[in-house]
Amino acid sequence: VIGISNTDNITSKVDLIIPANNRGRKALATVYWLLAHEILVERGELKEDQPLKYEIDDFETKITEEEIE
Repeated sequence: VIGISNTDNITSKVDLIIPANNRGRKALATVYWLLAHEILVERGELKEDQPLKYEIDDFETKITEEEIE
């Protein structure tokens, strides 16, 4: 089990902890973007200095007006 954990999360049943702010959509989107970039680099599908074709905003859940109401 892999978990993105803040300092106040319980992690006793987590095998691998990724320390990060997990409280906001933008923070989580940034973590997912970084993970996607690094995985593609490790697979050799992307050079380390090559930008990902997706932006951080593409990893963020968008809330619509209907969901707010």
